[in-house]
Amino acid sequence: MAGITAGGGPRPGPWAKNQGQRRAAGIYGAIITAAIFDTAGSHLPTGALVITVVVTLLVYWLAEEYAELLGEQAEGGHLPSRASIRRALAATWPMVSASFAPLLALLLARLAGASALTAANAQIAISPDNSGFYDLLGSILLQKKDYSAAEAALKKAVGLNKNNTDAFIKLGQAQAGRGAVDEAIATYQNGSSANPKEAGFYVVSGELYETKHDLEKAKSAYQTALQLKPEDAVASNNLAYVLLETGANPDLALQLAHEEPGPPADVQHDTAVIETVAAVIAERAAGIPLVLDPVMVAKGGAPLIEEGAIGALKRLLVPHAAVLTPNLPEAEILAGHAIIDVVAMREAADELRGLGCHAVLLKGGHLPGDTVYDVLATADGQRVWDSPRIDSRHTHGTGCTLASAIATGLAQGQTIEAAVERARTYVQRAIASAPGLGHGHGPLDHAHPLRTH
Repeated sequence: MAGITAGGGPRPGPWAKNQGQRRAAGIYGAIITAAIFDTAGSHLPTGALVITVVVTLLVYWLAEEYAELLGEQAEGGHLPSRASIRRALAATWPMVSASFAPLLALLLARLAGASALTAANAQIAISPDNSGFYDLLGSILLQKKDYSAAEAALKKAVGLNKNNTDAFIKLGQAQAGRGAVDEAIATYQNGSSANPKEAGFYVVSGELYETKHDLEKAKSAYQTALQLKPEDAVASNNLAYVLLETGANPDLALQLAHEEPGPPADVQHDTAVIETVAAVIAERAAGIPLVLDPVMVAKGGAPLIEEGAIGALKRLLVPHAAVLTPNLPEAEILAGHAIIDVVAMREAADELRGLGCHAVLLKGGHLPGDTVYDVLATADGQRVWDSPRIDSRHTHGTGCTLASAIATGLAQGQTIEAAVERARTYVQRAIASAPGLGHGHGPLDHAHPLRTH
């Protein structure tokens, strides 16, 4: 074996010392790797768990054997004695076993066909003082809607670690799930006392106050959340709705709630971006009918385009559009004046066609009232659609969806009017059957045709 002289005597030196350091580093690498996999273990494939368990065990065994060899070779202070190395390895074994044992328990549970629930309980049996394992168990039970069992596990998690904010949140969810809303609010109050800078506790508390129709307390909770985290879009949107429900002026509600934070500067369109898009269109999409959704103003009113880039948009992109699809605020920017009713919408649609595009679909959803009007202006005249307003806050992406649906129709050979009509119907149904995700402006149900046809 290299490093041993022909006579069997030791040959100490840099080679042996460096190898020993590498092996020692390997031991701690295995420990860290096992600890990481231990945390993520419930999400690992069985094959990965097998490899992790085997490698962790083999690395320790090989390192121990090699350490004994190095101890036998130690001479002249170049390496520690065998006894000191074995003591160091013995001291590290609890760390290795703490990670290895839960993995082995999880692996055996997997191989036996057990569920994630059984695996989580196996991890707790091995490490009963680990808050994260109780948190994991509570999450699994929450998914199964076993709220009482989830509550018990999550109480243990927060009892072991008061800084486990996720466990506090889930504990409140479990309590609310079994109908104990007041207990859930008390849990969030305890969580905020232990973690006073965590805005999330006030957001979830506000939502529970809303379920109790205590809008004043809900408003106070959302305002506190915004004081802690001014950019919290969920808190600001929820506050806006509470203010509207309490009779506040809509403009005042949005102003007080800040609604959605404005986009960062590097998200806004500038002249360079528009010039690049125009160049690519000229090079690769000449002759293809383009649907241009200007996307100049966010749903919350924040500008999405630099003021100096508006001229470039009108000059370089609008003239190439088969259909321009601005909403009311965007049309006002492009036209340079206010649009206050359907008559003004019809005039503005023709005015925007004068910028060089083939057709303009001016969307009137921002006009007040129970009826939504859309105006299509083409070379052949105008068509006005009207439809009942759908009372929903799940309208995120309606403009993008409408423009994409129109483009799909044009690609399929439909006329502009036919493509717009089908796209409007598609979007209306997508809003009506929206899944209700999130607390702010949720997404549409884009897949509804798959269930209705």
